[in-house]
Amino acid sequence: MTMSNDTYAMQVAQMRQQRRQQELAADYNQAVYGREESLRNRQEIERQAATIADPNERAQLADDWHYYDGEVQRCEADMQRLNPPQQQMDARTVRFIQERKPFVERYGYAGAKQAWDLAHNHLMRPGNAGWTPNSPEYFKAIDSLVEMYGPQYGYRFDPSSDVQLTPNEAAKISGVTPAEYNRASQELAKHKKFTEKW
Repeated sequence: MTMSNDTYAMQVAQMRQQRRQQELAADYNQAVYGREESLRNRQEIERQAATIADPNERAQLADDWHYYDGEVQRCEADMQRLNPPQQQMDARTVRFIQERKPFVERYGYAGAKQAWDLAHNHLMRPGNAGWTPNSPEYFKAIDSLVEMYGPQYGYRFDPSSDVQLTPNEAAKISGVTPAEYNRASQELAKHKKFTEKW
């Protein structure tokens, strides 16, 4: 059995991403270790300085203390760079993800995000000006790009089945008010529970 080029390309991309994550984790752990060692050395110097009276030795200890303090700051900067604080996700992005629940369930959040990131990067390339992230037009373009080019990367996206309507959208399409739609949905759910018992 031969592997399709799309599947192979997706596997290569996943392996590269996994390798990059492993390298970042190793670099982060090294920065944490370096910070801890530098803190220990700095504290040891402070302990020694409290017992030494010789001005030359105290000057040397002060230089050593500043060296290790610089190392602490460098390691903390590396830790921040390698593991930045998570930003709060925009509510429109959260809604976009929730509405594409079937797509997320099929590929997992990481896989779906990878497809959306590829589309985002395409939209944000120089020469593709005018896209405002999190706007309705932007999300429509993301969907279109994933639908058209996703198969090249091993993704299948079908807006008719992978995008769930909100209750208000479903009500609008049905030609009823949201309140009427919600009442009908609740009645349908009650009826389903009743028939499932029999």
